[in-house]
Amino acid sequence: MAFSSSFGVQDAFDAVYSSWVRFRVDYIAPVLQFLADACVILFMVQSADRLILCLGCFWIKFKKIKPVMKENQDLETGGKDFPMVLIQMPMCNEKEVYQQSIAAVCNLDWPRENMMVQVLDDSDDPTTQMLIKDEVQKWKETGVQIVYRHRVIRDGYKAGNLKSAMNCSYVKDYEFVAIFDADFQPTPDFLKKTVPHFKDNEELGLVQARWSFVNKDENLLTRLQNINLCFHFEVEQQVNGVYLNFFGFNGTAGVWRIKALEDSGGWLERTTVEDMDIAVRAHLKGWKFIYLNDVECQCELPESYEAYRKQQHRWHSGPMQLFRLCLPDIIKSKEPLKPHRENSLPNLDAISKEESRKQKELKKKKKHNRIYRKELALAFLLLTASARSLLSAQGIHFYFLLFQGVSFLLVGLDLIGEQIE
Repeated sequence: MAFSSSFGVQDAFDAVYSSWVRFRVDYIAPVLQFLADACVILFMVQSADRLILCLGCFWIKFKKIKPVMKENQDLETGGKDFPMVLIQMPMCNEKEVYQQSIAAVCNLDWPRENMMVQVLDDSDDPTTQMLIKDEVQKWKETGVQIVYRHRVIRDGYKAGNLKSAMNCSYVKDYEFVAIFDADFQPTPDFLKKTVPHFKDNEELGLVQARWSFVNKDENLLTRLQNINLCFHFEVEQQVNGVYLNFFGFNGTAGVWRIKALEDSGGWLERTTVEDMDIAVRAHLKGWKFIYLNDVECQCELPESYEAYRKQQHRWHSGPMQLFRLCLPDIIKSKEPLKPHRENSLPNLDAISKEESRKQKELKKKKKHNRIYRKELALAFLLLTASARSLLSAQGIHFYFLLFQGVSFLLVGLDLIGEQIE
């Protein structure tokens, strides 16, 4: 009797397992195979895109192709007919970097009567507001045309901040607007290297400069970011700028023709990637862009994984939403795929490095590793899959999965960048 009972349980187990195997074969396996094939196709498309971009970059270097700035005799002789330039500095709770950035912008080599600086402070910390306001007042007393703006209702984040600033009555007196985020420090000759490209080129709507990073060698995380972003600027932006006259605006370190912004509908709060949004709408309106790979604007990379993750969330949460919003306009568009001083200034680099050194010395006293559960969970999954691949003698999968698993393990244990307080 016991033998029969045991035999019956075994039969039931075998039947259930056989049903599960058939279900996997009929329903789960086809879906997984489709997803795997889709990933392979996407990988091939991305690889082909990267190859074409690299070939384009090689050709640009080989032929020494770059935008040519037309001679402007007035700028060279220090004449009075400089274009009117509005400079916007959107910031929010930027207590660590506001002084250096405001100083860099106020020291731009441009006639002060032809330049207006808007410090667009969205800070919700009263102490930070007071510090930034005092800094603005200090520069105003030196003769710089600079204003401090703070919104009580912070709708629309950065896009809403810029949109609000463009509604000021005096904006109509300016032809161009340069935008610098709070952690960007342009060199004194930035405007002289960018604004002249607009001369006698009425179709030009944007001139974008390249980013450079003062802390690129700080740790492994900053070195990896530097590699990734250098490819973006050196290859993607440069190739698209030369061959398509279009690329995504990077949100800062660029100069816009105000007429182009107004013609494109201005800043909209409908997505978190307001810079990409305005670039797409401007291109659909027929405006051309220029990317200057040899004009750099310094900034800092996130040194901790926590700061990096927040930055990447901001950068990647809006593109698909923007694609859905802009797709009808892109389809209807008739745009073709291809287009036809040195003076006595403070040492801003030294000041920035000194401030960074002080901040790091304070941080080193109180630091601990933070645990990121999602990254650790993915590391566990990948390492488990790599072990299973090794046991099943699929070596090529083992090495790939092992590398990915170890990478996520290091990130999950906060060992890749600077730890946070």
